[in-house]
Amino acid sequence: MDVKDLESNAWFRPLLQDVQREFDRLMLAEHDQRPALQQELQALERNISGWSASLANPSLGAALRLAIEVDWEQALARKQRIEHQLEGHDRRLTWLRSLLDPQKVVDCLNRLDDVLGSANATRGNLELSLHIDSIACFSDGKVVMRTSKLGALAGVAGILRDPGVEIERDEEDCAGKTACHQATPRRRQVLQVDSLDGQGDELEAAAHLAADPRRFAGLPEDWFWEDVFQIPRRMCWSEQHALDVAEYRLLHRASIKNTAAHFDKAPQTIREALKCAQAHGIDATGETMNLPRSHGWAISNAADVQAFVIAQGCTEGEAARHFGVSETTIARALKHAGSMPASESDAE
Repeated sequence: MDVKDLESNAWFRPLLQDVQREFDRLMLAEHDQRPALQQELQALERNISGWSASLANPSLGAALRLAIEVDWEQALARKQRIEHQLEGHDRRLTWLRSLLDPQKVVDCLNRLDDVLGSANATRGNLELSLHIDSIACFSDGKVVMRTSKLGALAGVAGILRDPGVEIERDEEDCAGKTACHQATPRRRQVLQVDSLDGQGDELEAAAHLAADPRRFAGLPEDWFWEDVFQIPRRMCWSEQHALDVAEYRLLHRASIKNTAAHFDKAPQTIREALKCAQAHGIDATGETMNLPRSHGWAISNAADVQAFVIAQGCTEGEAARHFGVSETTIARALKHAGSMPASESDAE
């Protein structure tokens, strides 16, 4: 992927616009403070210069000299704080602009692709932790994966975090833990990753971020995707082959023992399969072995269907249209007719 591919992606442009809008709001607040700080700095510099000249006067009285020295020291300390604050604003602006660099996003996404394709499980864990907030697993097999849209802009999360939203999420989490008995996420051990291509500092910062279970806390819900998966329930042999077992027993009027021998299973397994089939409407558990309507019709009319197909030389579809039933029912009737003894078929 390159920058052109990224910028043409449907999800990236709205994301970048949202982040840029939030950054503009933050920078506007800092920009409003800057003129006042610069004016105060200029006034302090003038005062410090005048006080320095006064202190250079050897005939200055001791009391006045002491007062000027106190004011001079306080002004100098305030001047240093303002300069540090203005430098911090400049560094912050440079840093914020660098975070929105599309090339850095491309590098992050390409790195994720490369890492996941390698055999380095630790690096893979680290990279995924920058994108995935949480994976919740439920007893019914449902899995909810919560993914941050800021994964490729991981450093932005701390800036966009809203303390008010974080408090609300904490309250919701507490309520959820009471209802669902969810364990409290603990801080993970910082992953030990080897530096690669001069990325030592960057990887170390990412490792510390990934170890924090609250790394995305306080972000509004708009910054997340949620994907829900359902793990299919694993069925035992009896459930998987219930209909086959029931149909075999019905067609052949076989005992439990003979049915078990046919499927090479224990009699108890066959009984469990017949119970499962009963839940689907096929009762082959007792001596009567009641059938669904389609099964009963197929068995009752097996000889007629076979005779018609042989006499007409027709297909199962044509026979189905003739008898007004489905092709599956015709196939079942022919299967039953083929399994009947010749004398029984003649008698029917």
